[in-house]
Amino acid sequence: MDVRDSGQFNYHLGELVGHFVGKTEEGYRLRQAGERVVEAVLSGTVTETPVMEPTPVDEDCHYCGAPVEVRYRQEQVDVFCPECSGAYDAGHAPAEAEIPPGYGWLGGMPLPPAGLDGRDADEVLRAAFSLGQTEFVTASTGICPRCSARTERTVEACDDHGADGGVCSDCGRRRSVVFGSACTNCNYEAAGGVLMALFAETEFLAFMTNHGLNPMNPDSVTAYLNAISNYETVVRSHSPLEVEIRLTVDGDTFTRTIDEAFLNAGTAES
Repeated sequence: MDVRDSGQFNYHLGELVGHFVGKTEEGYRLRQAGERVVEAVLSGTVTETPVMEPTPVDEDCHYCGAPVEVRYRQEQVDVFCPECSGAYDAGHAPAEAEIPPGYGWLGGMPLPPAGLDGRDADEVLRAAFSLGQTEFVTASTGICPRCSARTERTVEACDDHGADGGVCSDCGRRRSVVFGSACTNCNYEAAGGVLMALFAETEFLAFMTNHGLNPMNPDSVTAYLNAISNYETVVRSHSPLEVEIRLTVDGDTFTRTIDEAFLNAGTAES
């Protein structure tokens, strides 16, 4: 340590001992809390603010087929389509997304600043996609991927959905039914198509992998999104909620019903 005043050093070390640093017979070591702080610093979360302006990548919009662009700032990778309305209107995008004029927002994924190191725009997108998928798998089970507290899982269905190939004027979404998972302790929340509620289910994962689709590290983000976007939802009942999901891949169909029992149970509580 580049500290010449041993008294000052010992004072600050003493302040850290207990919660962040442990004292052993061999000396001192970081405890779990201390390691988390060091990880946050090294990831750039508390020290860096890099920006990457909208940049074309070698992936296509899974709605219209146009080449998409990615932008990085505030520890998030946002994906935009320059030719269609995207997945949500501006009202459903977070304020920090700041959708460029004429672009559609396809979604955003968290990525610490260190995720940009040594990666081009395509690699940044893949890193953010894999990290985001991993987080949402955890959140879909009712466990917060940030603080480990319980999440509240919800499904919302638009009563009068009229997307007509774009974004619905009533709900502001392209999909008529969406799944969300919000932490009951911290500020983590995520949402997407209702199919995301199944991301941790064994039968669903087996169906995907049997068709060569790896949710965590797909060969092609576009091919994966094209495959999982090819699903239908049938709202059997609004109160109580009951939604049937039908996903077809290579001629095979996976069917699952999402209802209140599914949301109240969850992998986390079982």
